[in-house]
Amino acid sequence: MVAAAFTIAQLCLESSAGQPAWGALLGLLDGPVDWTTTAALLALTDLALRRPETELALIAAITSRLSRPVTPIWYQCFVEPAHWLLLRLPRLPAPLSASLIEGMVAESNE
Repeated sequence: MVAAAFTIAQLCLESSAGQPAWGALLGLLDGPVDWTTTAALLALTDLALRRPETELALIAAITSRLSRPVTPIWYQCFVEPAHWLLLRLPRLPAPLSASLIEGMVAESNE
């Protein structure tokens, strides 16, 4: 699934296929929550690192989904990987970065 998600992300690098491919990856974030969700997060983050113009849209897409009710599977497949992956993005706003780090440290102390 990770290889498939990265293949879809590669289409985003080609201008003619970019928008449908981006939409497909975002659709995986909203589909059944399992390891395909994590694969889409990985591919989207890689895409944002390769195409900086997509970075702010990705940050918005991820952070808007972080407010969903947390279930164990949602946490495992989306929330925790999203926190780590967001921290890789150079344009992540400092307050959000600090909040993510603070939350991760608090979690590790539990």
